[in-house]
Amino acid sequence: MSEQRHSQWRGIRAKSAAWWFNTRARTRVEHGVLETIRSTVRKDDVVLDLGAGTGFFALAVAPMLDGGRVVALDLSPDMLSGLVRHATRSRLTSRIEPVVAEATKTGLPDASVNLVISGNLLHELPDPAAALNEMARVLKPGGHVVIQDFHDGIVGRLMKALHHHQARGALGTDEIGRQLRAAGFSDVRVTASGVRYLATGRKNSICEAQERPEAPSGHEKETERGVIPSPHATGV
Repeated sequence: MSEQRHSQWRGIRAKSAAWWFNTRARTRVEHGVLETIRSTVRKDDVVLDLGAGTGFFALAVAPMLDGGRVVALDLSPDMLSGLVRHATRSRLTSRIEPVVAEATKTGLPDASVNLVISGNLLHELPDPAAALNEMARVLKPGGHVVIQDFHDGIVGRLMKALHHHQARGALGTDEIGRQLRAAGFSDVRVTASGVRYLATGRKNSICEAQERPEAPSGHEKETERGVIPSPHATGV
């Protein structure tokens, strides 16, 4: 099942939700994720914020960079327009590239980013595994992924009911770990806190991939990007 071509976060819904996505209260809630990102990111990294929304993580990461940039990708032009407004006020437009695209079809080149961040996205997708495979594809060998989302408790099941009927819904902590490993990530760690989990992993390096034994015969694992213009002419 393919990802929805049109985001549910449009118009009034996008505007009404934006107040929470970039509040100080959310900063307190996301403290652990931000600290994980801070300990992982390097100043010259290319960071992909997958499902960026109005830019909570993109706006937090951009000041950590010097020579790097954040690719803030979302399917909703309305949400990304909010990100551009926030970035303009914060004078961060030169470090953030807003991109309209699907999480499973980013349009980014292979091995082009150092870090992928995903906050509260996977439970909205029809096929989270496809998004994880896309993260692995665009990451450079040795690159990292940081994912936060609802786990499959009561709140996670409620979140599914609030989204479109194609949404897969929240994953369990064991399941997200299995799916990350299946996508080619190592050093996978998943911790639950409250109603959500934090999952991290590292894309296997080229040497590690070459050292892996081949699968037995017959069991091999098969394994329009639109840019919203910034108010400034400077590129990133």
